[in-house]
Order: sequence, then structure tokens, then C-alpha cells
Amino acid sequence: MADKINLTLTKKYLAVGVIGLLGIIITFTIINTNYQNENLREQHLKQAKSLLTILKVSTAEDIYASNIYQLRQTISFVKRDSAVVEILIIDTKNKVITNGERISEEEVFIIDDPLLDASINEKKISWEYRGSTLHLFVPVELPNIHLGSIKMVYSLQELRVAELSVLLNNLKFGSVIFIVGFLLVLFFVKKIVNPIKELTAGTLQVASGNYDLKIIVDTRDELEALSESFNKMVEEVKLSRDEMISAKENAEASDKLKTEFLAQMSHEIRTPINAIVNFTRLLKSEFEYKLYGEVKESFDIIEQSSNRLIRTIDLILNMAEIQTGNYKALFEEINLYKEIILPLKSEFEISAKEKNLELISEESEKDIIVRGDKYSITQLFSNLIDNAIKYTKEGTVKIVVGKNKTNVFVDVIDTGIGIADEFLPFIYEPFLQEDKGYSRKFEGTGLGLALVKKYCEINKAEIKIDTIKNKGTTFTIMFFRTVI
Repeated sequence: MADKINLTLTKKYLAVGVIGLLGIIITFTIINTNYQNENLREQHLKQAKSLLTILKVSTAEDIYASNIYQLRQTISFVKRDSAVVEILIIDTKNKVITNGERISEEEVFIIDDPLLDASINEKKISWEYRGSTLHLFVPVELPNIHLGSIKMVYSLQELRVAELSVLLNNLKFGSVIFIVGFLLVLFFVKKIVNPIKELTAGTLQVASGNYDLKIIVDTRDELEALSESFNKMVEEVKLSRDEMISAKENAEASDKLKTEFLAQMSHEIRTPINAIVNFTRLLKSEFEYKLYGEVKESFDIIEQSSNRLIRTIDLILNMAEIQTGNYKALFEEINLYKEIILPLKSEFEISAKEKNLELISEESEKDIIVRGDKYSITQLFSNLIDNAIKYTKEGTVKIVVGKNKTNVFVDVIDTGIGIADEFLPFIYEPFLQEDKGYSRKFEGTGLGLALVKKYCEINKAEIKIDTIKNKGTTFTIMFFRTVI
């Protein structure tokens, strides 16, 4: 566009201008409507794919374990989204396992759909618009294991309503522009061209991130007011952006400060606690032959309480080290049973005997090797075994090391109090415990399982829990990077 536009408003040029303006508005409306609708369709498809991907990840373990009840629960939760019409869990033979409801043997059917075959062959989401719905398939897999597929039917009703709304809005917008444009062409073309260019250029700069822009229009009319409103809008956007950045930085700084504070305080507390433990043991050994009754028990209580406090400090320090990114893993080949489980069994046998529990360990075959970080793996199973003993009043605690074609697994099984279903989503959150308050029955900080989860992530391992309240709990750790 030229810097300066001169128009002679005769009837001829006015007619040409109006026709040209009308043509531009119609073209703009069509192009903009198509563009916005295409974005809407892409967003709608992306939303459906994201939901299907989340569903795939959240159901993989349940499909592998044939946990139909949990699959139905997951489907029911996802179908709260009004756009989800249907969800089918399909096994490796293309037979429907469940649709979120109970299915009898007579109701079971086989899916025969090219999209299903395409998704399995290409190992990705396949989709297709069919009438008023969007059909999607995705294969569900664990490493080297094809578990089945998921079909989701997604409604296009909201998309159609949004597309109609876009069309109506663009028609309204086009009508307004036509009327305003006609008046501008007729009366103010020379006066308005340059301010419009400034506003257009300013909008593009703001869109590119320049929030320091100020547009000055001195026309003493609506354009001047528009420029002032535009400048206010830019200031508000800039202020909102700065506030969001500041809030994010403050939150990150606060979290880092909290972690560093806990680590620092733990370091400061650990030194005197170690001194108390050492001198208590020295005094006990020195005067043990003179101690009896409550005095002798007091030494034991001091030692037990000090050890509990040291363990709490160690947990806080380990969590702080991981959260601040200071933990450095050293990966090596490890004999899980000989180097990890047997030493831990020896360490915890006394605690188990004090509670009259049977502590059992076994391996399915000799010399099962994994590649991992020895310290974090040791701490991982130390926390699991400690929890198993802590929360088991009678019965057994059993550690089983085994392997299959794809992974090495370790089961830590107890006959303890179990975990309530409503608390399961929060078991890996730091400082959270199912039993809360001063009246709780079991000691602890709520960091044990949070650290277990972090240690699994460090070693590329997965953790699975199977628990029944008041019956017992089984934690399964799976290592996929194995050395045979």
C-alpha cells in the first residue's frame, strides 16, 4: 500500500469503491471463516487425540492385568465429557472387552474396521469423520507387547455449533466493516488511511510481542478513541503477562527456598542427633551393668527415637537432593537379589522379629541382573520393605525377584492394613499420609513412597500397586532395561 492515497470521490469511483469493498469483505469472510473452521476442526481433533492418548496410557496396565472393573471405572470417568459418545476396549483378537458397562458373553462382538487395522499396523492413532461423529482407534502397548486397542467415538455437535457461530460472527463483522467502510470511503478516505495503517502495523507488532508500543492518532474522532483503547488494551495485556511471569517466578523461588530450607535444617539437626546417639550408646555400654528397670528402657527409647529422627532427616535430604536436581545417578550392572535384596533382608530381620513377622525372600532364577543406580535402587526397596513391616501387624512380608521376556520384576508383598481406594491417587504425593493428625496410629513423614516413585523414574522403572483394605498390599517394581 502506498504511503499516501488520494481518491477523487465522484459517483463513478464511489460505485467502484463500494463494489470493491463489498468484494473484499465477501472474500475475507469466506477465507476467514474457512481458516477459523479449519482451526476449530484441528483443535477438536487434537482434543480428541489427546483424550484418547491419556486413556491409552491410563488403561495400559489394567488391560495387561485384565482388570475389567478398573477399565469400566476409567471409561465412566472419561465419558463425563459430553463429547465422548462411545469408548470400546478391544483385545488383540479385535474382540470388545468392555464398553464401560457389564457385557455378557452373548453381547461380545468383534470389531471389523479398516481404521483399527491401520492403527495397529502403523502403531498410531487412526481417525475418520463419519457423519456427525469422529471415529478414532489407537493401539495399546507395553514395551514389546501388543495389549489391544481402544476405539473412541467423538461427537461433532459442538464443532458444528462453533462453525455456525464463526460464520454468523464473520457475517456480522463483515456487515459492520462494509457499513463503516462505505462511510469512510464516502467522507473520510484521505483522513483515515494513514491512521488505519498505523493501527494495523501496531496490531502486528503487538501480536509479535512488542508490548511497549504506543500508537498516537490525532484525528479527534473515533479513530483517536480507538487508538487510546488499543493502547490501554496493550498495557493491560503487558501487565497481565508481567504478573503471570512474576507469579511463576515467585512460586518457583518459594518452592526452591522451601526445599533448600528443609535440606539446610536437616543438615543442622543431623549433627547434634548423631552426637546424641553416639554418646547415648557410649553411656549405655559404660554403665550397662548398673542399669535396670525404667532407666535401662530409657536408653533404648532414646536410641529408637534418635534413629527415627535420623531416618526422617535422611528422607528429607534425599527428597531435597532430587528436587533440586543435585542427585547424580551412577548406572552399573547389579545383581538384584544378592546385592540389594539379601542385604536389606538382613537389615530388616530384627525389625520383623520384634513384631513376630516372617520376612521371606526368594528369586525365580539365579543371578538376575539389571542396569541401574545402586544407591537409589537400594533406597527404593528399603522404603518399601520398611513400610511393609511398619503397616503389618501379623503374618508375613515377602520379597520375590523374577523376570519374564520383557522385564525384571520385584514384588514386595505384605499382609498388612492395605490402602483405601480413595487414597490411591495421592499415595506418591510428598508429606501426605492416609492416616492424618496427631491421633494417627503409624509414625512417618509421608516421604517414603514419594521417594520410591522418584527412584523408579531415575532407573526407568515402573511401579504398580495392588492393595485390598485390611487384607494386604503388593508393590511391583518393573525394570525394562535388563542385562541377561
